[in-house]
Amino acid sequence: MVQTELVYRQTHGLTPFSYTVVNNVWLYFFDEHMPALFRYNMETEICECIAVFDKNCMKSNFYKMFAWGDDLWILPLFKDKIVCFNVQTQDVTYYEISERIEEENMPFVDMYFFEKKGYIIPHGKNRYLLEIDLTSHKIELLEADKKIKQVFFEGAVEINNKIYLEDSLNNTFVVYDNNFTRVINVKGYPLRNKFPKRVENKIYLFPIHISGDEEVLIYDIDTNEFTKKDYPIKELPHGEVCITETLGKEIWILANKKKRIYRLDSSLEIISDISIVNFNKNEKIVYISGRTFANCSFWNGNAGTPLIQIKDGTVQLLDIKKDILEIYIEIVKKLKTGKREMEKNDIGKLIYNNTIS
Repeated sequence: MVQTELVYRQTHGLTPFSYTVVNNVWLYFFDEHMPALFRYNMETEICECIAVFDKNCMKSNFYKMFAWGDDLWILPLFKDKIVCFNVQTQDVTYYEISERIEEENMPFVDMYFFEKKGYIIPHGKNRYLLEIDLTSHKIELLEADKKIKQVFFEGAVEINNKIYLEDSLNNTFVVYDNNFTRVINVKGYPLRNKFPKRVENKIYLFPIHISGDEEVLIYDIDTNEFTKKDYPIKELPHGEVCITETLGKEIWILANKKKRIYRLDSSLEIISDISIVNFNKNEKIVYISGRTFANCSFWNGNAGTPLIQIKDGTVQLLDIKKDILEIYIEIVKKLKTGKREMEKNDIGKLIYNNTIS
């Protein structure tokens, strides 16, 4: 039976803001209001606090999290510190970000792993890719496209151990393959307001903000050819924000103001669409980002917004229900200095937000 609707309910529990999936079962995440790391079992639906990070070391919260072996690599929302947390030993290591990295707002947006190295992807005017030796944790800065004075990286995809960085300012892809040796010029197809997603050996560039007759740009890395297609969803409200995730050969698009989720094939033909009931009543942008893992994808938003999960062709809310008092007790137990340290965290804001309604 084809799913036709999803009933939306705003949660009063924890809402993952940055997260990752381990072994297709465990969801490790941070709630938006505190530097406490939680672990949620998606089969048993049991959630627990496993660590609280030093607020003195982190001025802001975290943006994205990535798993490799027993390590979680955690990227900051602003230019702060990169964190590595070992889930077995619970050791926390903080890494300073080089002064050469100029971008203050989301200096990094992604991370890839291959050949026992990790690669942290630059964003905005940050022109440095970070290469990490995953054994020694030594970090090296690799400068992308030294010939160009200014860059603006929107995002990246990894295909066959090659990283394709989208530079919308210069309308190019900068390719990293052991070193930066190749720049792909995209002529006649503006990359601004386009975000890259991978479908097999092709890069699909989807618009985020829809203001008219938008197009999808597709780059085939095998033939080195660009093609464009009309945006598949029609009659969208002006200023619509569409968040796109690809899972296998399928493309999933959440349209916030339209209050629908669309399932497409790789030819951009709509397979089905799902109405989100009781959703976005004031037409505010609710979902702002997404992540794809081995067997599932998610959309996430701001505080109070539950994750929407795509798995096995079905869409559902992932509402992490956990008693707020229980959260408070778990965090206090993790803190060594008690109440004084607690005041540095935003747990009070979380409790207030979840008890006033």
